Amino acid sequence: MAMKSKCLVVLLFCASCADNSQPAAPSLSTPPGITPSLSSLSPATAIAGSDDITMTITGSAFQANPWPPGPSSFAMWSESNGGETFLSTRFVSDTQLTVIVPAKLLKDPKFAQVFVVNGDWMGWSDGYRGYPQSTAVSFAVVASR
Repeated sequence: MAMKSKCLVVLLFCASCADNSQPAAPSLSTPPGITPSLSSLSPATAIAGSDDITMTITGSAFQANPWPPGPSSFAMWSESNGGETFLSTRFVSDTQLTVIVPAKLLKDPKFAQVFVVNGDWMGWSDGYRGYPQSTAVSFAVVASR
């Protein structure tokens, strides 16, 4: 019993590649974004040993997380030893975010910096630091009085 074989050939033609030149390499950068501005933190201090606190960040050009996922604003906690911690961030408006500062960051007296990034959290956690970011504002964890 003879078996017939059918073969389908698909030919793709790329108009921009018609001159046989090499295609452009993919870009690892993201399109330019809006740079957030951070003007204040409330509260801007906490007593060492405090439980989690909710902090309000006021500024401008904050972004919501649209669907499908795109750039959104998230806050970062940075310490002098180079450690950074993502703060659980909730978009309130383009001028206000709320974040949770976990108790583990408030154990000992210290100064930290808080800043806002407009970008993709997954890209940030993978090491990409090219997203627009605000200048940092200081937060103090003070000794109990």
